[in-house]
Amino acid sequence: RELGEYERSYLVFRATIEAGFARESQIAGFLNERGEFVRSVQVMERILHDYPADTPQSGLTLRDMLTHFARMGSFGQDNPDAEVERRFAMLASPDRPEREERLQSNGRILDVRRTGLPNGGYVATFTDITEQKRAERALRISEENFRNLVENSEIGISIGRNAEFLFVNDSFARTF
Repeated sequence: RELGEYERSYLVFRATIEAGFARESQIAGFLNERGEFVRSVQVMERILHDYPADTPQSGLTLRDMLTHFARMGSFGQDNPDAEVERRFAMLASPDRPEREERLQSNGRILDVRRTGLPNGGYVATFTDITEQKRAERALRISEENFRNLVENSEIGISIGRNAEFLFVNDSFARTF
């Protein structure tokens, strides 16, 4: 039996996910031109937290997922139906963003990347970058604290290289 376009794409996609993304806690979805998930892979279930256990492997639509997440409160409480429609229009558009960072209702941060397919669908990967973002924030705070300490120190501080000053704080400048 010859494999169809979707089956071939799915097998390549699944092998890629299982070989690489799963080890890096990434999640992926494969949508056809009608906005339906062609198939769900095991790792996809991580993003579908609290999604009903009897969710079909195929036929699940993007609108179904958005509606579910809206009901969970993932899009805020203002007007979930309007937010579903706004997000659906954006994601169904050929001009949808290729990349975005998404703050989940549980506080996790996902890096979402979409790659268009010739048939109008797309492959989406979701990488949990929460720890990376926490580390970046901690580094910014540490750098700011260090900068404040050095710049406001009563002790003259300078940084130089090859007999040239790269930085001097106000105390150092007043001394010399």
